[in-house]
Amino acid sequence: MNTAVALTSLLIVLARITDVTLDTLRTASIIQGRRGFAAILGFFQSVIYVVAIAKVLLNMDKPVYAVAYGLGFGLGTFFGITIEQHLAFGQQVASLFTRKGVELAKGLIAAGYRVARVHAQARDGEAEIVYVESHESTGES
Repeated sequence: MNTAVALTSLLIVLARITDVTLDTLRTASIIQGRRGFAAILGFFQSVIYVVAIAKVLLNMDKPVYAVAYGLGFGLGTFFGITIEQHLAFGQQVASLFTRKGVELAKGLIAAGYRVARVHAQARDGEAEIVYVESHESTGES
């Protein structure tokens, strides 16, 4: 493989990493209703995508470009999810239905979670709904 092919392959990988990372962040932005931010990300993501796919399709005689394209896609997915988790775009809340709401809430609060309890009437008697919010500092639930 000559230097030009190796450099082009590297650029395709980097382009796809960037493109797919932006697409992952754009999807999280759409879910949160951040239309303007999602539109800006979508613009840059689509321009990068067109450039990368054109390079691969116009050079089908170099299968290493297709491999670079796939590698960039996989890495972009990984990096996009990792960045989204660190930015904590998506605040996560779990709803737990239980008859032991007090005990569950105490344990979750002790573990550092934000918790809200709501008394509920279930089909088969009294219950509680415990809402648990993800850790703010790590973005993990």
